[in-house]
Amino acid sequence: MKTALIVALVGTDSPGIIEKVSRVIREHHGNWSQSHMSRVSGMFTGILTIDVEGNDTQALKTALETVAAANQLSLLIETGNKENRDFKTFSIELLGNDKPGLINEVAHILYREDINVEELSSFTEPAPMSGGQLFKAHIIAQLPQALLSSIESQLSAIANDLMIDIQVKVSDD
Repeated sequence: MKTALIVALVGTDSPGIIEKVSRVIREHHGNWSQSHMSRVSGMFTGILTIDVEGNDTQALKTALETVAAANQLSLLIETGNKENRDFKTFSIELLGNDKPGLINEVAHILYREDINVEELSSFTEPAPMSGGQLFKAHIIAQLPQALLSSIESQLSAIANDLMIDIQVKVSDD
């Protein structure tokens, strides 16, 4: 039976981290199935899902611990689980002048409606012509179809209050 391992790595960035991790996964008959890796403030950050046969799981964990220690990476390994929920995937695009609390305003609405954020990415960039900073965020979440209208209304209300643009799009999955 396959086990899904969720692996998080953080440490000083250097060439070859992904190659070393992927080699260990291959050598232990694992399958790299999902990931997000990036450089954040000079640090390597990565999270990935590895599918591995149950009898290879412990050896793979031990090998990942060895790679992490040799590369001065913090490592967290958890066993994942498959959820069977009949939810609709949607995305939220946020754009506005950067100010504290933007993510919290959106996250609070989602939390209040018991909606789980599946992915969040954000960044700032210079705003054209104003000299300030623009904040952009992309959120992917899942919710029951019945809540979509309510979420759109609530997000629209905070967009007006905060003078930001929020777009909600439902995926076709």
